[in-house]
Amino acid sequence: QAGFDLSVPDSIGDYSEKVIQTAKEDGLDLIQVFYTGSGEEKVLVRKGICEGDISGDYTVYEKEETVTEEGIEITLKGDSECMHLALWTEGEYKFSLYVEAGMDSAEMVEIVKMKSDKDSERCK
Repeated sequence: QAGFDLSVPDSIGDYSEKVIQTAKEDGLDLIQVFYTGSGEEKVLVRKGICEGDISGDYTVYEKEETVTEEGIEITLKGDSECMHLALWTEGEYKFSLYVEAGMDSAEMVEIVKMKSDKDSERCK
């Protein structure tokens, strides 16, 4: 157990199968939820306490933009066609959302907002 919880939706788009993992090691406390669908592609949501980027995605993306939604500054990264990564911080916790197939910015922001929905499953 990570010592904190994470609210996640039952599904993200067509991705409805979930695998929940926790990690606790030097300098990292983490909960991650992998969503898969009918294909090989995945969606990964992470919450943790750490220094730096929590995503584990070290791709250098050609496009980066920052939006503020409900008082939360969200950094979106992707290529010319779509976004693949969202990063944000709430209090002491860092979050990331990785969408392998990519989505447009608005869809990514909606998923970020969804992660605290009262109908979401809570993972510990």
